[in-house]
Amino acid sequence: MTDAEARFQEAVDLLEKGRPIEADAICIELLKLLPDAATVIFLRGLIASRVGEMERAVSMVSEAVRRDPANASFQATLGAFLVESGEGARAVPVLEKVLDLNPNDRESARHLARQHFASGQASEALSLWRRVTSSNAAKPEDWISLGDVLDAANETHEALEAYAEAARLRPGYMGALNRLGAAQLKLGLLGDGIASFEASMAIQFEDNPATVGLFAMKQLACDWREFDGFLPRVEAMTQAAVAAGQVSVEDPFLHIIHCDDPARNFAVAQAWSRALERSAAAADVTFAHTPRDAETIRIGYLSSDFHDHATAHLMLGLFAAHDRSQFSIHAYSCGPDDGSTYRQKIEKDCDSFVDIAGMDAREAARRIHDDGIDILVDLKGYTRHHRLDIAALRPCPVQVTWLGFPGTSGAGFFDYVITDDIVTPPDHAAFYSEALAVMPHCYQINNDQQEISEDEITRSDAGLPEDSIVFASFNNTYKLEPVMFAVWMDILRAVPDSVLWLLVNNPRAAENLRREAGAAGVDPDRLVFADMMPKPMHLKRMALADLVLDTRIYNGHTTTSDALWAGVPVLALRGTHFASRVSASILTAFGLPELVVETLDDYREIALVLAARRERLAELKQKTANLGKDTLLFDTGLFAQQLERGYAEMWRRYKAGEPVGNLRIADL
Repeated sequence: MTDAEARFQEAVDLLEKGRPIEADAICIELLKLLPDAATVIFLRGLIASRVGEMERAVSMVSEAVRRDPANASFQATLGAFLVESGEGARAVPVLEKVLDLNPNDRESARHLARQHFASGQASEALSLWRRVTSSNAAKPEDWISLGDVLDAANETHEALEAYAEAARLRPGYMGALNRLGAAQLKLGLLGDGIASFEASMAIQFEDNPATVGLFAMKQLACDWREFDGFLPRVEAMTQAAVAAGQVSVEDPFLHIIHCDDPARNFAVAQAWSRALERSAAAADVTFAHTPRDAETIRIGYLSSDFHDHATAHLMLGLFAAHDRSQFSIHAYSCGPDDGSTYRQKIEKDCDSFVDIAGMDAREAARRIHDDGIDILVDLKGYTRHHRLDIAALRPCPVQVTWLGFPGTSGAGFFDYVITDDIVTPPDHAAFYSEALAVMPHCYQINNDQQEISEDEITRSDAGLPEDSIVFASFNNTYKLEPVMFAVWMDILRAVPDSVLWLLVNNPRAAENLRREAGAAGVDPDRLVFADMMPKPMHLKRMALADLVLDTRIYNGHTTTSDALWAGVPVLALRGTHFASRVSASILTAFGLPELVVETLDDYREIALVLAARRERLAELKQKTANLGKDTLLFDTGLFAQQLERGYAEMWRRYKAGEPVGNLRIADL
């Protein structure tokens, strides 16, 4: 060993012993003798990092790389230092070089995968995480990261498998259990999800994100035995996160299900939208926008619901109804092709239909921008399988949110939200990041050609008593909650010859609702549970009900429209936020505002009066059937014209350089 080699080893030993200043002094001495010694320069970079001088560390290691570019260790260290310094964009080409030199460098692959995922390059991130997890040396955290990328790509089944592997590798790993439970929640695996979240909470009860997941699971299962304990804890966790400038564990959709305070809903949405905006900034993509001089305005609809889904049921007639002399219509689908008639009709009725399900945010946004879309309309908001990451990149000059999410996005990347005066009263404008584009009647479009089966169905066929009053609620189980259910039980107790007809999507909910009925002094057999069936037949059987009882905090939306289309009146409570005012808007546009009440006492009283006077209930049902299609609610063509007036004004303002601001479409 030469003297220089001995001195170098001494410096290494000193650094390992925690004496970086002495080690650096030896390196300076060595560089006077060997000014081109890349290893010595590299060691100085390591020393700088140990004493927290990351800028100098990056500079030193960069110089070592310049002198010895084929040294994979130097390249890997530089990449890691750049990541640590927050210079992810600079790190990417370095890390790519590392993997060219050493494909088995798992740590560099991890760094690169995280950078790709943060910048919206999900496919590249997925490929890298698959490479990392293919090794027997993969860590539980690697499987978590793989699951996160898959989950973001809406590949929930595969994500669940990755989270399960992480939990298997490290029993009692809270992060794995919580993500596993969240995936099971998305897939409706209630029993498994509850078990995962309960296992997590057995490890740590306080300040555990599993609290939110378990609460959501119990809502779906209508298990309210610990409702009063869970709800304040969930809300406290959410508000603490928002106050700290963090993203809350529960997303904006989960929040509006149980919280009807629009100010708090807005704060949660803002927290989530800021995270999206940070990710968009990291993607480092900018789209230039210049007003086009063209005869037609190009409208792009973005959704994962262009299939047999409630959103498609509502807007099926819109695409063909648009005036092609003024607009061209383009759909961007990030959801599955189920081969249904809904999917086929939407594809046929659009001027172009682009499947972007496999594209990451940057690729999809670039496609939308290159297609020259003037106004992008997002139909999802914070609902399942949304692609707000695409909208966050601002591919279009004017961006609008509508229909899918009943509330504000809280985002700066949407200019307008399409709404109406009932769901969004003027004094609620302060709780919206978007300008309000106020429709003349109801914000919710409906399909005036929706098919109702011609097949006959009797009450006996549906498992209903022939001569009883049939109250119904076909809302999703997550919309059911103790306060309104207690009112429903009051009604059943006061009307002995009545039943409550429900549509539940899981056996746990049926079991729990029967238990709740019994506890309220109502025979559980007076709850009748309907099976799922194709929409035309479902609409046909709905007519067997006498009166639909709407939910409280999250109303029926499509469900309320469906009942009216089937000829069944709906009793609704007007709430205090968007989601709890939708039925009020629908009923007003339909022509039955008298069925909208302001208090639970009024709700209970009207139901009981109608039940006591069956002839009046029959007259109300006949009135509902007579109104049928001849209402503002079910005039798809008129709605399309009014919506187009809004689009035209948005585009006029943009071309004129006018600021975004509230607009009343009725006044155009």
